[in-house]
Amino acid sequence: MTEYELGRVPRILVGGKAVKGLGALVSELGGKSVALIADETVAKSDYLKRLLEALNGTPMATCLVPPGEPTVGIVNEAAAMARKLEEPVVVGVGGGSTLDTAKQVAGVIAAHYPIEHYLLYANPWAGRRPIIALPTTAGTGSEVTRTCIVSDAEGRKMWTWGDELLPDVVILDPAVTVTMPTWVTVSTGLDALVHALEAATGRRRN
Repeated sequence: MTEYELGRVPRILVGGKAVKGLGALVSELGGKSVALIADETVAKSDYLKRLLEALNGTPMATCLVPPGEPTVGIVNEAAAMARKLEEPVVVGVGGGSTLDTAKQVAGVIAAHYPIEHYLLYANPWAGRRPIIALPTTAGTGSEVTRTCIVSDAEGRKMWTWGDELLPDVVILDPAVTVTMPTWVTVSTGLDALVHALEAATGRRRN
């Protein structure tokens, strides 16, 4: 038998009721405030109202992530916002790019360095703040990985890595997927289906 090791995965809460406990999760993780990293589509939907109700008055700052892959500028800007909060929990709500932004923000605000300090794992993370990931699309798997994508100032696609980037809690709420534009829900759902078929039919599967 081939021996191998599987990395740990975050705590995963499934179902619409899990969102209602968001404020309690923040407190459970030792947070006194929330750095909310959300994409612009979420901000335009009614779903954001549900999240705010669940946070029940928790001090919060919000950074809206524009479409496209994360950039060092966006990550550093969001980190500067989060640093002004008292013991924040970083809550990422959106697609894979938004979650990658949130995860990297949680690492950056643990020290005074910008995200450039950690590109290509040039330096180990100095720690991180707690992370709650709430994906709005299917297929990327960003909510359960320890790798992130980010483009540098020259537009080159880079990556960051580390156990620190693995979220503490993932909330999988099926209701949020239908708040997205129809083409996003359908295309990302097909993406997840294809990944599942690959896993089931690949000759080197485990």
